[in-house]
Amino acid sequence: MADIRCSHCGKDNPDFFDVCQFCQSPLKPESMLHIGDEPTKKDTGELVWYHSGREKGLVTVETEKSQALIGFIKDNNKSLRNLSVEVDNTFCSIILTSLDGQSLSRAERMLLVTTARSTNSEMAWNDQRTSLTDWGIAPTMIEPVKGTVTLRNLEPVRQVEITPLNGAGRPSGESVKAQNLDKGFMFTVGEPSTPWYLVKVRR
Repeated sequence: MADIRCSHCGKDNPDFFDVCQFCQSPLKPESMLHIGDEPTKKDTGELVWYHSGREKGLVTVETEKSQALIGFIKDNNKSLRNLSVEVDNTFCSIILTSLDGQSLSRAERMLLVTTARSTNSEMAWNDQRTSLTDWGIAPTMIEPVKGTVTLRNLEPVRQVEITPLNGAGRPSGESVKAQNLDKGFMFTVGEPSTPWYLVKVRR
């Protein structure tokens, strides 16, 4: 079995790898994606990768009980069946999950998780940014996601209420009511600064 040396980080990989196991750079020309390529889809259609030559890719997850937008969200302008967002962050993840076993369209309790860049204090990378030279110390610093989230295509709803949560899952601020607009129920994230929100739907 021959090895392939990564042209980006210089480390050896097994010849059956398409991307470097250390830095995720493409190892073979056929594994590179170019402008104009169709999105890469999982055969179920639930997982889609919108790739871009501008290195502004986006991954979407769309299932009955969980949906997510992960990557360069504002550069791709994609919406899901029950989730649409407008964010200020360059790169982030927005994940919406049902908490009561119902589909997102019918759920009465959902968890919204919004994450962007994070790092430990004093964490340090090597020169190639392929591995850490120092894992750092507490506290962990997290870039808050700021923008608006819209819940779409919900079955008849009277009110949607959002509560910011702390790391223990307890309220960290006052609950607010989402705006009932033609396009869905819209609310703001980022103030107070937290990655977690409990969404309650009243019918």
